[in-house]
Amino acid sequence: MAQIAGRKIASFLVFVLLFAGAAAGQVEQGRFVGHIEDPTGAVIVGATVEARNVATNIVQRALTNDSGDFVITPVQAGNYILTVTATGFQKATTKVIEVQVGQIVRQDFDLPIGTANSTVEVTTTTPLLSTDSATSGQVIRTRNLPNFP
Repeated sequence: MAQIAGRKIASFLVFVLLFAGAAAGQVEQGRFVGHIEDPTGAVIVGATVEARNVATNIVQRALTNDSGDFVITPVQAGNYILTVTATGFQKATTKVIEVQVGQIVRQDFDLPIGTANSTVEVTTTTPLLSTDSATSGQVIRTRNLPNFP
């Protein structure tokens, strides 16, 4: 009897560990990545990139590295506005960008030379192919669930 109980407990623990490993592998947040240059194509080091969640007004920040690249992670799924500032350049902002679960959103900027008092609005479309991640996924909206077989 004790052996059977021991096997059940061992089986349960194996199940829990497998489930925990699978849950840890799931991506429930997204990220922003990008590259910032000046009009001549030179990278801008130390530019501040802010991602503001439109619904919560929470702001996350990152600085560009020596290659002019930035990463803001993790970001909750939702709508964001990105703002970039750098000394000697005009401030740039995007329109609202939607981030879905597990999505990597690339947003590159070309900052015009000028003062921070001027603002450039960056418009872009969502790319058909993401080269920043090898993962793929699909967002299923609640209203579509009853249509699944």
